[in-house]
Amino acid sequence: MSRLILVALLALSCLLTVTPASAQTSTRDEIRMIEQEYARQSNGQMIPDQQLEYYLDRADSGWTMSQISQDMANSRRQYANSQWRPQSEWVAREVVCSSEGNKYRECTIPFRGRAVLTQQISQSSCIEGQSWGQRQNVIWVNRGCRARFGMIPGSNGGNSGNNRMIVCQSNNNYYRECQTGFNRRVVLVNRLNNSASCTEGRSWGQRAGVVWVKDGCRAQFAEENRQNGGGNWNDNYSVTCSSTNDNRVRCNWDSRFGRPSVGQQLSQSACVEGRSWGYDDRNGLWVSNGCRAKFVNRRNGYGNNNGGNYNNSNYEVTCSSSSNDLTRCNWDARYGQPRMVQQLSQSACTQGRSWGYDDRGLWVNNGCRARFANH
Repeated sequence: MSRLILVALLALSCLLTVTPASAQTSTRDEIRMIEQEYARQSNGQMIPDQQLEYYLDRADSGWTMSQISQDMANSRRQYANSQWRPQSEWVAREVVCSSEGNKYRECTIPFRGRAVLTQQISQSSCIEGQSWGQRQNVIWVNRGCRARFGMIPGSNGGNSGNNRMIVCQSNNNYYRECQTGFNRRVVLVNRLNNSASCTEGRSWGQRAGVVWVKDGCRAQFAEENRQNGGGNWNDNYSVTCSSTNDNRVRCNWDSRFGRPSVGQQLSQSACVEGRSWGYDDRNGLWVSNGCRAKFVNRRNGYGNNNGGNYNNSNYEVTCSSSSNDLTRCNWDARYGQPRMVQQLSQSACTQGRSWGYDDRGLWVNNGCRARFANH
């Protein structure tokens, strides 16, 4: 047994000597190595929050684990009978705050802006408003949350600027809503390290003043900048909504953009308003029967308005006659008359016979399936 312990210590010694801390695969790995080394030197004690942040910052500046280990040893001798203190010239950029014993705790933050969780350290969930939060010049944590917090870039006090961000996390795959306080549309800026896939309309979305997440999506969201000198919302607002396994699926649509319309059908199954997709103020945007499409702002169309002339070359609709029956597919009349660009079926697609366009929209019949476009 003693021989195995000796081999393990030699291996750790080699690792500490040659491995730069900043070369680790993630901050989580750096934290684990620093905690293990501190515990080894202190008979299993947990490293103080400020000292952990100090070493993380030093690792970012290029310290190796050997240097960190040596500094720990020197500090234990220097502060044997007093509390550890960092070097006088060091200024923290972030802060580690720990809820020890699941108790409430406050930590002074070294910045005046809005805080964001940059790395969860604890197994216990860190959920803003429940197990952590910010007030005045402190971060508070509770219920076992231990995490690293930094300042949102450009927040300068948290109440102004176009770089305001929030973090919203779906823990244990649960649905969660986060208040944004934003006046404009929200965009996803960065998925957190432990996040599942974040797809707008599926695992995250938004409505006035709120971002929602589910299915394990954890991410930073920011307020979108205004376009065209700040006078208009982004004209390219769109949501992709998919009916999986032909089931009815609801997708978030920001009502501030007005009513949606099909900008581009992405499924083989037809997307027909009122049949396989729809929108109302109560239930929002929904799709069914296998419809998958990109929905755009009906008022502004797909892309720029240009005075009401819609010439976007990407606008297409695939329409299919199932079981040789007459099928109607949604076609946005603002793009003018549709033109068949590719026949996809064995059955012939002949205008006026097996496909056409009238006041009720685009239709196909007699087994015709094809792609239609405005160009």
